[in-house]
Amino acid sequence: MYATVVIDISSKQLNRLFDYKIPSSLERKIKKGMRVVVDFNNRKRLAYVVDVIETSKYATKEILYVLDEKPTLTNTQLKLVEYLQSKSFSTYVEAFNAAIPEALHGKYEYTFKVIEYEKLAGGLKEVVQGNLIDIKKVKEEDFNIFNEALEKGYIKKQTKIKDKVKISYTKNVYIKDVYKKLTPKQELIIQELSEPKTIEELIELGHSKDIIERLIKQNVLGFELVEKYKSYEQSFHLSETIFELTSEQENAVKKVELNRSGRYLLYGPPASGKTEIYLRLIERVLKDNKQVLVLVPEISLIPQMVSRVVGRFSHSVAVYHSSLTAKMRYDNYRKIKEGKVKIIIGTRSSIFLPIADLGLIVLDEAHDLSFIQKTRPYYDTKEISFLLAEMKKCPVVFGTATPTASMFYDAKLGKLKLLKLSTTISKHNVNVKLVDMKQELLKGNLSMFSNDLKIAIKKTLEKNEQIIVLVNRRGYAPFVLCRTCGYVYKCDNCKVSLVYHKSSDILKCHHCGYEEKATTTCKVCKSKTIKPVGFGTEQVEEELLKEFPTIRVLRMDSDTTSKRGSHDEILTDFLNKKADVLLGTQMVSKGHHFDNVSLVVVMLIDQMLNLSSYLANEKTYNLLTQHIGRIRNKNGHAILQAYDTDHYVLKSILKNDESIYYDEELKMRKLLKLEPFYNVVKITFKGKDQYKTYSDLERLKNNFLAKNTQMDGFGPSENYIFYSNDRYNYSVTFKSPKSFKIDSIMNYFDRKYTKDYYIDIDYYPDEV
Repeated sequence: MYATVVIDISSKQLNRLFDYKIPSSLERKIKKGMRVVVDFNNRKRLAYVVDVIETSKYATKEILYVLDEKPTLTNTQLKLVEYLQSKSFSTYVEAFNAAIPEALHGKYEYTFKVIEYEKLAGGLKEVVQGNLIDIKKVKEEDFNIFNEALEKGYIKKQTKIKDKVKISYTKNVYIKDVYKKLTPKQELIIQELSEPKTIEELIELGHSKDIIERLIKQNVLGFELVEKYKSYEQSFHLSETIFELTSEQENAVKKVELNRSGRYLLYGPPASGKTEIYLRLIERVLKDNKQVLVLVPEISLIPQMVSRVVGRFSHSVAVYHSSLTAKMRYDNYRKIKEGKVKIIIGTRSSIFLPIADLGLIVLDEAHDLSFIQKTRPYYDTKEISFLLAEMKKCPVVFGTATPTASMFYDAKLGKLKLLKLSTTISKHNVNVKLVDMKQELLKGNLSMFSNDLKIAIKKTLEKNEQIIVLVNRRGYAPFVLCRTCGYVYKCDNCKVSLVYHKSSDILKCHHCGYEEKATTTCKVCKSKTIKPVGFGTEQVEEELLKEFPTIRVLRMDSDTTSKRGSHDEILTDFLNKKADVLLGTQMVSKGHHFDNVSLVVVMLIDQMLNLSSYLANEKTYNLLTQHIGRIRNKNGHAILQAYDTDHYVLKSILKNDESIYYDEELKMRKLLKLEPFYNVVKITFKGKDQYKTYSDLERLKNNFLAKNTQMDGFGPSENYIFYSNDRYNYSVTFKSPKSFKIDSIMNYFDRKYTKDYYIDIDYYPDEV
């Protein structure tokens, strides 16, 4: 028997499958989805078994040993990984790493065994412990001697591969022998054990660990070791009110067919009761004893969704996202795989979890671009959800108040079954006002706050109601400029503008994390005329406190939510009215329900509409609609500030007429040959020679278009991040009719140029 494996080396040159002979001692043990250790180029490497076969022409070596008792990956996961790798043109290893938690990626530990002690020179003999060299104690001047000894075989390098996180165990105790005299406290413990309980459960009931351990030593209690899982905890809690379904909601719940694959678009304005429909569907699935996967686009939306689900159901919930510790992600992964939880709530990577009895997939805020992975391996969670639903024979429901233009178009064509909600559950009125900031300047108001906004904030504070303010940039100012010579401070790595953070007095790159201390003297002309330009969340917070000295502000952006649990903490404080204003970037606009919010504000819409992206209009329409939808108060107000007040996105918002936006947007997309009418693919070459990179990409584009006249292409053009990791980044964008299959051609490009360039092939570009 032989195993076909993927070697844990993320290299394009080695991005293929390898066959290894299965030793007779392991023939019954090795299965698809297991992790094994193999000898590859005289080095021990972790490998993933993707198939077990009877014959092989290529296997020359045996598998050394197995890391797993049971397969780490299910057959469904292996199929998803295969799809992900082929679609994104990533390496197999990148695809596997996206699908399984970091704890299972494998930790390589190296030791150096002494073979010929007497031949060691320099100070090497002094750092030998047992028969191993302690590498940490080797002095700098002895490293050349160490390397020479390694080369000559006096020292041998040994590799050990193990999991990055250890599984924790606890004792599950049961009554073994009660025919002994017991103290009153011991008797109380026995009374609790009508069925076995873990030591932790008994301690929670108020019993002493020492007494429990003593009973075990006395053979009164027996035990078995069971895996110990770390539980997810959060402070945020909403009181759950169950409303009677409207006829539209009831119809939507009935239309979703369980136990068969189906694609549904649940489309309704904010506060139209979409979450209630999710909960009713979850209830139906749980009655069938199946599992449910609920995906949200951002970690900040997890606390609210968990609160709603836990408030309704007695089933345990597993949470999965990148801000959890590696231990907790690993624990939840195992619990899910073993079927110990019925409801899973997470962000996009949760789509790859090993859910055995999946009965329903829900994507809340399905329009959100966070569902698209924008680093290798590129993927759209919606596409993966379709594939998973087909394999599991279950429905997938996209819930949104603002479908993307592509989703809206697919619903019109019948590719998505439309579940339409037309009215809100709470009959509240929102007065939307668009303020022309050009007119404010003419009136002599140089503040970032319009007079209408100042009055609205004052009235809201007087009523003890709350405000949510959206600013589409974090930091204090988007860039810093010398007013004498025009020099703009840029990142040494990415060549993009550094953002000024006043609270820490640093200039920071929001792409690679590069930082430098802010200065008042220009690097170029040495003048003292350095000035921050534009504004971000920090500056708005500062100005709010100046204008309203007693106002209480909670800021929510990437800078304030980097600490684990910070999303939960900020949202809980705002829910408990410990602040008047929740100020932040897009994360404050998505899906939050706060009954006391009566005013929402967008500081400068132009910052969104003028992004260098063909999706700028879509992003702005979605975000404004979502932000206005945060109002749950009966008489709420929304104030939108802009310089360009004549845009069709704003007309659609003001008239509350979705057709104005969607008609114009689809007309523009068709004219420009963009999604949903054409496939758009962006190929990026990252090369060390700027001229050669540009020339090769230009040649590739011209040759390709000459042979494929039904396609359009433009570029090469510099990426927004033009220079990073000592490489120049140029891109070409191709547009093809939906009927044209370009996967094989893209694969050809990837293989032909992979020796000279790092290549990214992005099927989901927004900058074209």
